[in-house]
Amino acid sequence: MAQRDFASYADFYRRSSYAAFRHEFRGGGSFGLNMLQVEQGPHDFTDRGTPDLLIGIRQKIDASKSARYHLGDRWIDIDTRIPLTVVAPARVDVDYDIRGDNSLLILALPMDALCQAIGADDLQTRLEPVYQTPFFDPLLFELAHRLWREAIRNRAMSLLLDSGVLAIVALLLGRTERGALRDKVKAGGERLVRRIAAYVDAHLQDDIRLVELAAAANLSPTHFARAFKAETGQTPHGYVVERRIARSRALLGDRDLPLSQIAYACGFANQSHFTTVFRHHTGATPAVFRQATLQ
Repeated sequence: MAQRDFASYADFYRRSSYAAFRHEFRGGGSFGLNMLQVEQGPHDFTDRGTPDLLIGIRQKIDASKSARYHLGDRWIDIDTRIPLTVVAPARVDVDYDIRGDNSLLILALPMDALCQAIGADDLQTRLEPVYQTPFFDPLLFELAHRLWREAIRNRAMSLLLDSGVLAIVALLLGRTERGALRDKVKAGGERLVRRIAAYVDAHLQDDIRLVELAAAANLSPTHFARAFKAETGQTPHGYVVERRIARSRALLGDRDLPLSQIAYACGFANQSHFTTVFRHHTGATPAVFRQATLQ
């Protein structure tokens, strides 16, 4: 393929020789996350540089065949006996020589959005060690596949997707820096929680995003997520869902309010989504809960 500019890795994939392989796209969240579930045969292709940081998590690969990639000035072998992850930098061409069948989940994360989210313009440079060594991280493996599962859901999942992306970036940085990100801002714990509680309760009917919560706390998304979890023991997503459930329980005490209206007022995408989440957290559907409460 001739050299050209691509708006994203998804754009490249659709217009490259890879498109002949079976694949499925999903995405979401405020960072512009794109994910591809792919099943590929043997190939010798070049991934053209795009604005996205790429995380390729292999699920199945023919252990009897070799696999490698060329980055910078050398070829790097991929051990096909275990499902290794390969991370590739944004805006850099990478050659792949894959001799057997393989399936993988690819996360494409816009580098500029990530740099802005964590307040680190040098993120691409800081991640250089992980580009050079394929690795297996069970937590990253599970996080990535959870993002894939959640991406088919509705708008209420955007906060979860954003939190998952930041957690994955923190894991990658942890591999290079032997520790978590150092917070640049120290938040007053109780003051932080009060501020976020007020914001969430005032916007509960909306699609609350991680970047909006962080802005309300005057922190970067990464620093906010870490500070909030340290203070409350909950992720921002978990807290928002808890508040949605609490408000819906109160509204269910009014027998004249339709369930669809309660769902909207509490920020659920629709009545079906409301029922699913409510039952997961309380063990009963909203209708059954209302009936038991009003008896």
